[in-house]
Amino acid sequence: YLDMVKEYAVIYNGEMEEGYTPALYQNFPYYINPNFASGDLYFNNNLYTNQQLRLDLYKDELIVLVPGKQFNKIIDFHGVDKATIHGVTIVYKDKSSNLSSGYYIQLYTSSSMEMLQKITAEIDKVNLGDKRSFKIKEQFYLIQKGKNPVIVKNKNTFIKLFPGYKKEINSYIKQNNLKFSHNKAKSFAQLAAYCHELTNLNPLL
Repeated sequence: YLDMVKEYAVIYNGEMEEGYTPALYQNFPYYINPNFASGDLYFNNNLYTNQQLRLDLYKDELIVLVPGKQFNKIIDFHGVDKATIHGVTIVYKDKSSNLSSGYYIQLYTSSSMEMLQKITAEIDKVNLGDKRSFKIKEQFYLIQKGKNPVIVKNKNTFIKLFPGYKKEINSYIKQNNLKFSHNKAKSFAQLAAYCHELTNLNPLL
């Protein structure tokens, strides 16, 4: 076992994960699905590649599968810089960011702004004797440099954060056919990238 983990031991020394038994739960509160996915973990400024990871949205824990598939361990969030799984970047934010502490999906980041998605799982109401089930909720935050995070619910609340650029933003949304009723994460990410470029090219507009 020690030979297998070698220099990776620092990320495998967390507590054991307490999983969810199918006998009690109809579904499982993991991001995308319960399967472990190959990803990279940036931990205490070191890169650990090709790790088997999954994100528990109910307990807000990042889990790693120890080589040999013997143990699932909870990664110590204090050391997590970021992780990449399922094609997205996951970051840990503490209270110093003026957000609720926990893991967030980083949809976009630049020198002037950051777009985050917070996905949580909650136990749905169940009848006595029924299996428990989880329902998923999401919330989006835009953080501009030097400002507190703002909850962004739709395109209108986003545009209100850039009052001097309303015409340009509306035009961009229309030209790129951005949809906020579905595929909201992708649309917000694209819009944040555009607004970063727009405000830097036209700071006095």
